[in-house]
Formats: sequence, C-alpha cells, structure tokens
Amino acid sequence: MRYHIVCGPACDHAPLFKLSNSQRKRMLDRDRASVRKLRVKLRVTVRKFLKEQSKDIAAQVVAAREALNKGANDDIKRILESLDFAGWQKLLGQIGPLLENIVKDGAKQGFLQVGIERDLDRLLSLTNDFAVAYAKERGSTLITDISESTRNMIKKDIAQALESGASNDVLAAVLERGYAFSPERAEMIARTETAFADVEGNIEAYKQSGQVSGKQWITGAGCCELCDELDGKIVPLNKAFPGGRNGPPLHPNCRCDVLPVLIPKKDKTS
Repeated sequence: MRYHIVCGPACDHAPLFKLSNSQRKRMLDRDRASVRKLRVKLRVTVRKFLKEQSKDIAAQVVAAREALNKGANDDIKRILESLDFAGWQKLLGQIGPLLENIVKDGAKQGFLQVGIERDLDRLLSLTNDFAVAYAKERGSTLITDISESTRNMIKKDIAQALESGASNDVLAAVLERGYAFSPERAEMIARTETAFADVEGNIEAYKQSGQVSGKQWITGAGCCELCDELDGKIVPLNKAFPGGRNGPPLHPNCRCDVLPVLIPKKDKTS
C-alpha cells in the first residue's frame, strides 16, 4: 500500500451486502476503546517522527539543490534519488510494539466474535508469535512505503522551487509544512495501519479457533468501485480475496470489514 494514495470521501459504514441478524451481531466495533487508545498512540508516534524527519529531508533537498545549482527538470529526479531515508528504520522500534498489541487485541476480539470465551488466555497465547512476526514484517513494509511515498509527495514542491527560483530557506519551509510531514498524514497512516493489524488479529483467531471455515468481505456504502466489487465475497481462511488482499482495508481510509464464516455445528469435530 502506497501512502500517497488517498481515496475519496470516507465510506459510510452501512454495508452494501445484506447481512443476516446473526451476522450483524457478530460485527465488531472497530472504534472500540482498546483499539482507539492504541491508534492514538500510533498516530502520536508517527506524527512526532515525521515532524523530526521533516527538517532532515528539507536539509538534504537544499544540499542536493546547491550541489546541482541548475534548474533543469532532470535535476528533480537527481535530487529525489539522492535523499537518504536510512534513518527512518528507527521508526520500526517505535511502532512495532504498538502494531503487536493491536494484533493481540484483534485476536481477542476475534475469539469472542465466534463465541469462544473459555480458555481464552491459552488460545491468545497461540497468537502471540503471529503478532510479533506481523509487527516486524508490516513495520518494515510500512517504513519502505512511506519513505517512497514521501519522495512522490515532495516532488511538486521541489519542481516549483526550481522553476520559480525560490530561495533555499523558502523551499525548506515549504517542505516542512507540506502534507508529507503533516498531522493529517500521521492520522491517515495510524487509522489504516490500525485497521490492518486489527483485522489480521481477527483472522489469526479465526484460524486458531477451529470454528471458522472462511471469511467474508463487507463493504460500506459509498466506497470506491474496487471495494464494491468485493462486497459479500467469501474465501477460505488461508486464501486471499480477489485482488490479493488477506482482508480489509483495501486502501487508506477504507472502512470495509470482514466477518467469519462459521462451520455449521453438525460439521464440527469434537
């Protein structure tokens, strides 16, 4: 997922697919207090990090511009390619524990969602390794995605500065105030990554529960066409939905959901 992609208006949470009463009862509260608290912590962490990095990236751009001292269009590409995002790896250590805890909370809710309340601590322990691995893998992917997206986001500002002949001080100020390092971007990243981790925790719980045969994509009204095409689709737990997603979200600010498809009681083994 690239973080320069932002869909249109946020989806209405009312699903398009007609749900049965039992399905409605199983739908989770995606804005529950436990996950909301973790989302806020994630947003604050990402916001602080972006703010810190804004000065460093702005300084790198200015230094690269001074070294080139031309203004031709190909200079933009050379400036962007010169940027060093190696320091962004430290974000993994900051967000990893938060992603891990969101997955664990999602797993707990997933067990409860399918009616498992007894022996919950033991079952949750089965999901711990998955939560740790997910946080490490997804955290690394996230850092790569947002660093690549940052290059794209600041490209226009650099181009305008080269074209207008704006001073380095003006260029640096514009970059630091841009969307790439803004509170709005931090909020979008936090919401999307919380949704990812929460759903992944749910699905891992479904797998460990022995009560679930598949998963169903539920789309809110007013979403994009790609989301609408997935509404109501059912796939086995270990299979991806059409398009390659393991589950929602499909894009930043996506408000799609996933439901477990329970194994009929007569088909369950004792």
